[in-house]
Amino acid sequence: MARPLRTNGRLRGTLSHYNSRMPKTRFSTALRHASDVHRDVKQLLADDHALGESSIHKLRVATKKLRALWQLVKPHAGKDRVKKANANLRDTARMMSSARDQEVMVKTIHRFAKRSTGEESEAAYAMVSRRIGDYGSPVGDHVPRPASLRGRFLDDHRRWSELEDHHAGREAIFEGISRLYRRGRRLAEKAVDTKDAEPWHALRKWTKYLSLVLPVVGEKGPIARRTRDFDRLGRKLGEMHDIDELVDRIAVEVWAGSDEDAVREVLAAMEEQRESLRQRSIERVQKAFGKKPSDFIRSLK
Repeated sequence: MARPLRTNGRLRGTLSHYNSRMPKTRFSTALRHASDVHRDVKQLLADDHALGESSIHKLRVATKKLRALWQLVKPHAGKDRVKKANANLRDTARMMSSARDQEVMVKTIHRFAKRSTGEESEAAYAMVSRRIGDYGSPVGDHVPRPASLRGRFLDDHRRWSELEDHHAGREAIFEGISRLYRRGRRLAEKAVDTKDAEPWHALRKWTKYLSLVLPVVGEKGPIARRTRDFDRLGRKLGEMHDIDELVDRIAVEVWAGSDEDAVREVLAAMEEQRESLRQRSIERVQKAFGKKPSDFIRSLK
């Protein structure tokens, strides 16, 4: 499988060379997208009722969108402001992660169990599932109350408000996109050379950022196709991440005191599926990150 072409990490020439044929997106468009996210968050946190599974999911997606938008505007918003915003949103997401992560792990082990055959295999998955613990309602000690999240999102909204008088034009948006693409492409080159989890997890984050910020530029034509490329890759990388997280959890909470042969059978099935996902991800990496940065920017025309 061909690897993404290497790059010196910088665009040749200036983005203004392409601007005359690019969608007419201005810096203010990114601010409007952030404002829309905060409007939705405000509705989700309007009262102090316990947050349900759907609300938690939407709030986690909101933090990802906001972090992606901050990376998009970083060259013009300032490194210090973006660093503080990112740390705030990262910690906010972590407040909601325990219940959501538990849900994903149980769903993942159940998905593997459905594909198992034979009584011994079914018993092995049942044992692992019991040791991990079933996920019921997201309401509980691990789920934050709306009041504990409002202040964090308000802090982020305030930071975006400070940018309202920023007069950067559309060139700033494409500079941000090219920066995100260059970073993702470098991570892709590292990931395809290894089976280690960490490079693939890092690539997952920046692939997700690209799928979330490209709609700022447009949602039709070539831009929509590029967005789908990143979204499809991100989904495969997400499945790999779920398996890796589950394997780590099994190693910590299941292995000791368990039937080792049963655990090995479960882990072998997960490793086989992970490798299949890795191979399919390599194919999608080439489609998503195979272009040189300058060619990628041209492809958004």
